[in-house]
Amino acid sequence: MTAYAASGGRSFDMDVLLKAAFTPRVQLAVGVALVIAASTRLPLFPLHGWARDVYSEAPLGVTIVVAGTASRLGAYLLLRTLVAADHDAARLLSPFIAALAAITIAYAAVAALRSADLRWAASRLALVPGGFTVFGLAALTPIAITGSVLSIFTGGLAAALIVAAAWTLTERAQTRSMQLLSGLAPRMPILTWVLVLAALGLLGVPLMASFPAEAMIFFGSFQSQPLGGFAVAAGLALTAVALAVIVHRVLFGQPNHDAPAVSDASLGESWYLGVLAGALLWVGLFPGGPKLPGTDQPIFDPGLINIMSAGITDIASPYVLPTPPAAAQ
Repeated sequence: MTAYAASGGRSFDMDVLLKAAFTPRVQLAVGVALVIAASTRLPLFPLHGWARDVYSEAPLGVTIVVAGTASRLGAYLLLRTLVAADHDAARLLSPFIAALAAITIAYAAVAALRSADLRWAASRLALVPGGFTVFGLAALTPIAITGSVLSIFTGGLAAALIVAAAWTLTERAQTRSMQLLSGLAPRMPILTWVLVLAALGLLGVPLMASFPAEAMIFFGSFQSQPLGGFAVAAGLALTAVALAVIVHRVLFGQPNHDAPAVSDASLGESWYLGVLAGALLWVGLFPGGPKLPGTDQPIFDPGLINIMSAGITDIASPYVLPTPPAAAQ
């Protein structure tokens, strides 16, 4: 409404509002409001309080939908309004947004390490992809923004898989306490693989869907946000430590004989977990996606493929670079 009033109150059309001649004060006010709204939806620290309860206490279907899709709308809000606008607010607020992203990633890792409840730990770790997405938007470079757009999708997959894996594992183990959950790998082979894949997806290791997205975000941000890039990298290292500790404790530690009886994932549970895990692997192996019917154009931007080396590109993507036209004689 502030942007509508400041533009003369003639239209709610986004294209009109994004190109309107706002004063610096109005730009900053609208930009701050958009950042607060997006931080609540993603969520980012310190507006993340609702996420633990929703991700850990809501029914599984609600948890997957909110973590995988609904929370991604916050990043789309920033992309569609603040970043795409022909204004200075994004440039003025970008250091602040980058700091929020780095703090969110570091906080999520530390909070997960301190948690004794597996679902609570997973709900914290699910904040990490949103931090990466917002950091790429804050960089304001084409390659980082492209990585953020891909991260909206891949981060949703990783966040949904980690909370779904934790939810299913705790239901099958009949406890959420990591003091009782230990040495489950021999008794839960399917859930072991799923939890490990979820951890790798959060970290953005090669051949995971989040790898090309996070790689582009890093490559595109070190020039415009060098301090933020190092802070986010440090947060990612903390996240790796947290995931290693949790995975080792829950799956590969000494079995706790006082824990309730456990069972592996059922066929139905394996199906929805397999869809999420398979999507993470598919987009990681084919970042350009399959070709559109009847064309040589992949579904996603061909530039996503070029983040990998030429050798891996030949193996991992069906996209073939077009032959440049011959020079005019």
